[in-house]
Amino acid sequence: MPAAWGRESRFAVIGAVLCIFASCPNNDGDSESNEVAPARISPARVENIAAPSDASAWALFDRNTRVGWSPPDDAAAPPVHIRVALGKTTTITHLKIFGASRYVLDVHTGKGDPIKGLEHVRLDTLGAGWNELRLPASISTDELVFEVARADDGDASTPTPVGEIELWGTDHPAMVIDEKALGAVTARSGSRPVVPPGVDVLAATGTAAIDLAPSTEPGGQICGKLHFSLTRSPASYRRAWFAYAADGAFRSFVLTRSLNAAPMRRGQWFSTSTGPAPFVDPIRPGDARARRQPL
Repeated sequence: MPAAWGRESRFAVIGAVLCIFASCPNNDGDSESNEVAPARISPARVENIAAPSDASAWALFDRNTRVGWSPPDDAAAPPVHIRVALGKTTTITHLKIFGASRYVLDVHTGKGDPIKGLEHVRLDTLGAGWNELRLPASISTDELVFEVARADDGDASTPTPVGEIELWGTDHPAMVIDEKALGAVTARSGSRPVVPPGVDVLAATGTAAIDLAPSTEPGGQICGKLHFSLTRSPASYRRAWFAYAADGAFRSFVLTRSLNAAPMRRGQWFSTSTGPAPFVDPIRPGDARARRQPL
């Protein structure tokens, strides 16, 4: 993060704020908050039950239909069970699956109960593009288990991967969360600020402030580095911001930064009239490719 002003300035990094929705829930208590609307559900955690450290199954929910997911390439292998944690009790109305593949899908609740309408679904009978699998009756659960088995009918060739899965249900109406609201959230005291559902505030590692100086100052530090660790797969986030406080910047400034060795990007210009209060700068969640992020 190079600096761009005239004397040494100090930055206290608060961390990263990431949102798993395109917009975030409105919990301001108004009369409309009791209404529900169709919503795509983003998983909080996805794991292979037999191999919890295998994160490859996140490819089923990463909104990238060009890169799918397949169980191990072994025709004699047993079905694979993928646990999908939703983070809270959620109403599920239907699934969408992209494209056809030579697998059979069964979906259960976390308690093991089969879900009607999602029993022994032959994915090889689906059409191109998105296919909707609607439940006869909606269910409420906080966890799903996807059982995926080959349906090769004796064909030993490698099956086409499952392209993508979307979970759909109902949720409260949402409103776009802006930088001002995020600044208020990150400014609250305490190590675990209260945030709306669907928003993660991730503290940067280390608590020391970063002192930056202009390049014209001999021996001055013009760049700093920090890390933060994600609590979910990077694929689950839709929007992201970098939050920090600044002291000592005597005129408007901008930070240039790089995430995960991606090309350097210029942030927003900020006025110093607000003092050291939190500044919130958007970053691209697509640049987050691993659980531990260097910035």
